[in-house]
Amino acid sequence: MKTKIILSLIFLTVFLFSADTKQYHISLSSQIIYLFLFFNLIILSIIVFILKKGFEKKMELRKNEFDTILNDIPDLLWIKNKNGVFLECNKRFEEFFGAKKEEIIGKTDFDFVDKELAEFFTEHDKNAMESDVPLSNFEKVVFKNDGHEEYLKTTKTKVLNNSGKIIGVLGIGRDFTAEKKLQEEISFEKQKYKYLLENSSDAIFIVDLGGNLIEYSKLFKKVLGYEDKELLTFKVTDFEAIHEEEVILENINKTSFEPISFESKYKRKDGTLFDVFVSIVRIKVFDEELVYCSMRDISAQKEYENRLVQQKEEFETIFNYSRDAILVIDKKLDIFNFNKEFITIFAFDEKNSFKMNFLDLLVEEYKDKLLNGIKIALEKGFIENQEANCISFDKKLIPINYSISLLPDKQRFLIFIKDTTSLKIVEQQTKLASMGEMIGNIAHQWRQPLSAITTNVSGLSLKVDMEMPISNEEILHCSEEVMKQANYLSTTIDNFRNFIKDEKGTSLVSIKNVIENSISLVQSSLNSSYIKLITKIDEDISIVASKNELSEAFINILNNAKDALKELVENEEDRYIFIEVKRIDRNSLVLRIYDSAGGIDSSIKDRIFEPYFTTKYKSQGTGLGLVMVDKILRERHNFKLDVYNKKFTYNNKEYVGACFEVIITCTKLDLT
Repeated sequence: MKTKIILSLIFLTVFLFSADTKQYHISLSSQIIYLFLFFNLIILSIIVFILKKGFEKKMELRKNEFDTILNDIPDLLWIKNKNGVFLECNKRFEEFFGAKKEEIIGKTDFDFVDKELAEFFTEHDKNAMESDVPLSNFEKVVFKNDGHEEYLKTTKTKVLNNSGKIIGVLGIGRDFTAEKKLQEEISFEKQKYKYLLENSSDAIFIVDLGGNLIEYSKLFKKVLGYEDKELLTFKVTDFEAIHEEEVILENINKTSFEPISFESKYKRKDGTLFDVFVSIVRIKVFDEELVYCSMRDISAQKEYENRLVQQKEEFETIFNYSRDAILVIDKKLDIFNFNKEFITIFAFDEKNSFKMNFLDLLVEEYKDKLLNGIKIALEKGFIENQEANCISFDKKLIPINYSISLLPDKQRFLIFIKDTTSLKIVEQQTKLASMGEMIGNIAHQWRQPLSAITTNVSGLSLKVDMEMPISNEEILHCSEEVMKQANYLSTTIDNFRNFIKDEKGTSLVSIKNVIENSISLVQSSLNSSYIKLITKIDEDISIVASKNELSEAFINILNNAKDALKELVENEEDRYIFIEVKRIDRNSLVLRIYDSAGGIDSSIKDRIFEPYFTTKYKSQGTGLGLVMVDKILRERHNFKLDVYNKKFTYNNKEYVGACFEVIITCTKLDLT
């Protein structure tokens, strides 16, 4: 434009000053006018030139300012035409592509990134140009200038010309890496909070200072029995069952930022109340103060505590009012607690010094047994039915039966002591009763052998008186018969002497031998009552036991069966007693003694081991025989004793009778 103006002025000047005025019929005045116009045109051209230069400089300054602003923007910024060709970009975008703007302008995404990503950018450009609103998406990209990664929020919008036609797309990429990290942290915290809320062993709920329920865990909803929609307008006052609303709200507002705990009662949807342990603390969330609460159902714990209190009271009642003396001792056997019965049995004066040692109360010969019992109780937790003699504080000899139990702390023992003075009398009475009956049996058993001796001796004497010849064979036969009968009488005396001995020590004894000895002492009495005794002993088994005590127990059972058969079975042919011994396994055996007397009435079955209980006439029974059976077998030997009515068949005939079943369990050393 500038060149055209200059050429026009030159042409006009040459024309005016070199032209033949006559030839072109130009007057002087016209020339003057032309010159005026010429000079004005020159001035105008100069002015235009000056203005243009100023405009160009101003535009350059504005462009520099725009570039500065564009490059100072922290976001990526770029412009493409409709074909995806870059028209403009800023410095941040240069860093993304790892190229200068001059290298980017005129090129497309395909020149800088892989095909898949370039197609993604192109598709997004197309969607933005077709949309009436800007479109945004999040992209994780790698900057080529240094390889670092950024998480961008990309926003694209179409660019229109003055006619409203689409000429391209404007893109802005904002670094959301920090925001994304914050979002991830927030999301993690939310998940963690949700996890803690839903997986806490306590029910969690949050209320505002007005007592309104803001948030709660599934367990809270489950414990109270409500649905979500029912809890939308819930308040603490809807389930807190102890206090009035004013007190509840006052307590909520008094809650500090230091946690506090307390017990209360809550109400379920069905109206039932339950005990809870609650912890609350004030918290601040987005400048709002709330109360965080955790609640635990302690109904079972409360019930357990109440049971413990009840058991404690029951124990104290038993401890204080038991008819047995109860002691609590430590491992040194020092007594540091006892009940009232101990004071009674041992004539203890409470005014005396309390410090005592249980060992000092025992007669010397029983002290080692007590120490051994303590060791067993430490290993097994208990030991039962130990016998000893003690000296009371008023110097009297007291026979006792005691049991030791190790307490849960493993440092103390509970000792139960029974004064067996009266039981000793019962034992003596039972023993005397058995002895009296056996003396009668022995007298009956001796009649036949004494008669045989008398017959043989009187026969020889008669021949002597009649001066009849006596051969050596007759003398030898007579002496053999007398010796045979004398040995029988001697054996009977030995069995009786062994029975009345008060020996209760244990040793390895033969069950078969014990049974045979017991039978020998009652056989004549059974025979005189027309009772048939049938034994079935599979093998000769030996166990560790007290021979005398087992004999006493078996004799009492046999006498009990004999009395029942005599009284209840009229037909003498149906009077039977059976004794069976069978090995169960290597360490146990079963012994059964049963009869055909019809069994025990169910109304008295549970009372047969009670002292002085008898179904016989006063003159015929003491009610002590089966008491001793129970004491010997169950208490002293720890055998399992069971009594029941047994149905059985013998000689093709059915019978029912009382069966005493004894299960004997021993160690491998005991059972041979």
